Amino acid sequence: MLLQSSWLYGHDHHDQFPPSLDDPALRETYGVAAGMLINPRFPNQKPGYIYVGANVNPIKAGGDPIVLYESLPASETSGDIVVGFADGHVQIIQNAAFEKLLHAQEKAAATQAR
Repeated sequence: MLLQSSWLYGHDHHDQFPPSLDDPALRETYGVAAGMLINPRFPNQKPGYIYVGANVNPIKAGGDPIVLYESLPASETSGDIVVGFADGHVQIIQNAAFEKLLHAQEKAAATQAR
């Protein structure tokens, strides 16, 4: 629901995902309740999800960019992680593979910013 709401927000806001998951429009217009920000696998982990979609254009991005992923406790470094992508699909990925994807995305963003 978080990813779908972000996509709808982007559709209505010049093809840009919201600046954060705390954006009031997500709650007021797209139905994101506070409880949706809690990760059911790790309900005590704050924040429940890490959002990296603020500068992603959902229309132009394709399926590769990561938009959000679950926040894991420090003790969960070798398991799987749930990841949401710009095209709206969600995937469970081995943490080591996810780290490589995220690092590549961050490196590409840094290169584009120059």
